Amino acid sequence: TKEVRAMYATSFEEIRAAPTPNSRVREDNFAELLERIYTRHSAVLLTMARSAYELRADMGNMSFIETDAIHRFLDSFYMSRIGIRMLIGQYLALREEKEEGYVGLVSQFTSPAEVAKAAIEDAEFMCTRQHGDAPIVTL
Repeated sequence: TKEVRAMYATSFEEIRAAPTPNSRVREDNFAELLERIYTRHSAVLLTMARSAYELRADMGNMSFIETDAIHRFLDSFYMSRIGIRMLIGQYLALREEKEEGYVGLVSQFTSPAEVAKAAIEDAEFMCTRQHGDAPIVTL
């Protein structure tokens, strides 16, 4: 949406204009900027969901190629958004008081294999529910 695009453009320009955080004061100011950006972007999912709903209603009989391009764009957008929010969240969490067993947002006891297994189970459930079958995934 134009609203989301403007939000990202504003945030990009704010980060570009920020002085290098090479002192305690500048680093504090940079962290405050990132907190504002993180908060500002919290409504993006709702805005995008509303826009996707409106698009679906307006699409009518679009061809598979046209809808495939939309899906690829949205996949790329959401993956980028997840990465950006994770990086900002990690940066901000590293500035806070340490919680035992964590480095920022990351638990030292997290098993990537267990996370992947849970994701596989969720994907299998969704595929089976939507399509009646799911591919076999080997970890």
